[in-house]
Amino acid sequence: MLHTDDSPPLPSTISGPSTGLTRRQQLLGFGTVHFLEMSAYAVFLTYFALYAAHIMHWDPFATSLAFTVSGISTLAAAPFVGYLSDRMGDRLLLCMLGMFLIGIEVVVFLSTSSHPWVYVGMLIGGVGGACYMDSFFAHIGDHILDESRSSVIGKIVSAAEIGSIVSPLVAALLMEVGSLYSVFVFNLVLIAAAIAVQAAMRSRYKTRRV
Repeated sequence: MLHTDDSPPLPSTISGPSTGLTRRQQLLGFGTVHFLEMSAYAVFLTYFALYAAHIMHWDPFATSLAFTVSGISTLAAAPFVGYLSDRMGDRLLLCMLGMFLIGIEVVVFLSTSSHPWVYVGMLIGGVGGACYMDSFFAHIGDHILDESRSSVIGKIVSAAEIGSIVSPLVAALLMEVGSLYSVFVFNLVLIAAAIAVQAAMRSRYKTRRV
């Protein structure tokens, strides 16, 4: 277990590969990443239908089909992503890739109202969702002891739900003072922040291994 020289050793819930992060830093990092991802996801779910209706002038069926495409994409990609995550071992890289693909999804529908292109974007975002969800929780599993894993994941998920509660309200305020477009700029900022936190954690892991 990693601890400072002036504090007594404490039982650790972190196991697996040696890292350059303390137990608290790792859990804070896990929680922050999932908080940001869930915040972005909540904003997307809340406001995409509004954006599709008022900006892209889509009918309800076309909007629903976009989510269907994304779901099918995640369904098809998840098993392959799980296999790839185990083979690569670099789960944080796949998490970052997943968030990047979700960002592409947002950029695509902000750039065009063309049905085929938006559906392609949703397809890409679905793959991104599979990359993130599989690799994120697998990465946590690599670093938390079996007997503590469910408890720690529960705390991370619970804390992340705060993002789901708060972010749509923040987005609503942005829409009041700006536009629907500004809501998805906020969405992209959340995604970028999640990628940055993961990149910082990954850098510490790699530094420790060296």
